[in-house]
Amino acid sequence: MNLNTAIRAYNSKLSPVGIHAKKLRNGEFMLGYVGNGKGSYIIVGHNSKTGVARLAKGYSHQNHRGLRIGTALRAYALWILYMTGYHKVYQTNDSKNFPISTHIVRKHLGFEKHNEPGHPKEPNTPKANHLFYRSAWTPTPAKLKAVMRTMRISLKRLQD
Repeated sequence: MNLNTAIRAYNSKLSPVGIHAKKLRNGEFMLGYVGNGKGSYIIVGHNSKTGVARLAKGYSHQNHRGLRIGTALRAYALWILYMTGYHKVYQTNDSKNFPISTHIVRKHLGFEKHNEPGHPKEPNTPKANHLFYRSAWTPTPAKLKAVMRTMRISLKRLQD
């Protein structure tokens, strides 16, 4: 399945609950949620030649925090990437604190710590002044099950 087909398929399924996917001019795509007049989103960069993608940046409106909206957007982005043949997805956070999005992708979506050569190694315990937190996801049956479970729970919550 190509990316445009996957985005159209998910739009028809998710639009009724407020989630929309859109391909951007620079080739990236965005998944966004609008609820109660407030917006949250995730932007995904990808390279179809290498089969590698990255969760580039995102934002959850304060009214959406704690409702797993950001988790849902990341899960649907991963599923779209998986369905279109991507086999490696990265997320990098440069923050002086352990970012909540790093916690989300590792706990709910199966991302793992990814230390890159030439970059400071991530400490075993989050530290206040560590600058980079990198995570990587490759599809395995257990990780796909985690993503599907998160999508199912998120869809149910958004429909209620």
